Amino acid sequence: MRWLNYRKYKIQDCLKNEANLFDEEKLKEYIANMQGDAEAGDNQAWLNWLATEKSIKQNLVRQAYTTLVTAGLGASLKEAPKPAVTKVVYA
Repeated sequence: MRWLNYRKYKIQDCLKNEANLFDEEKLKEYIANMQGDAEAGDNQAWLNWLATEKSIKQNLVRQAYTTLVTAGLGASLKEAPKPAVTKVVYA
């Protein structure tokens, strides 16, 4: 999840460590809990998370495209570099 710029977002207390800093492991645990809740039938939070992930990925591609166009290169949206996003497995 290194692709996410954490500084742009307000960090909820449940995702902070003892030093009051963002903790990526706590985020992974939080997401895994949402996924578990979805499997148990309470899937609204999980669906919201998936929509948020999709939106972030789309924005990264659009930002890459805009950067190319701003630089004066003629590129299509398909030619925009794909963000280095890997599938994250939540424990």
